[in-house]
Amino acid sequence: MEELEVKILDIRRDTVEASLRDAGAKLVFDGDMNAVMFDFSDGSIAAAGGLLRLRCEGDEAKLTFKSYLADTVVKARQELETSVGDFEITRRIIESLGLVPVRTVAKHRTTYELPGVRFAIDRHAGELAYIPEFLEIEVDNRETLEGHARLLGFTPADFRPWGLPQVIDYYHRRS
Repeated sequence: MEELEVKILDIRRDTVEASLRDAGAKLVFDGDMNAVMFDFSDGSIAAAGGLLRLRCEGDEAKLTFKSYLADTVVKARQELETSVGDFEITRRIIESLGLVPVRTVAKHRTTYELPGVRFAIDRHAGELAYIPEFLEIEVDNRETLEGHARLLGFTPADFRPWGLPQVIDYYHRRS
């Protein structure tokens, strides 16, 4: 499945959530998430433009592989994802195959949905708690993205086609 996603930084959560509710968006998740990104010790997955992630969202664990597609306006990825039964056993299997954790992320996520679009408000914890809350909008086509962003008062000028490393770099440069 192709995933198109942007981040919108430095949001006002109350305004965004009020706009989402006014648009009829449904709250589908509000809880803690933990994720571990894996790679081989030589970094070959990242070097090839990939990402292997094991994530626990509430009680559900998912294993995801993403490969980047070229795009400068949105973060475009080919995504393969499946639910797994047990986070810790899956983690041990991955590590038994020779992969190592390269990043661990803990955050609180609030997710809303409208048909064809998912909105996630993330607040990082732990070592990344300095990052202000931001909004992710995930869609399957660019027209849907721009239309729903406008609904919330944002324009393509607000879009950041970034992954977490770019967000971290952005806030390090601002401090």
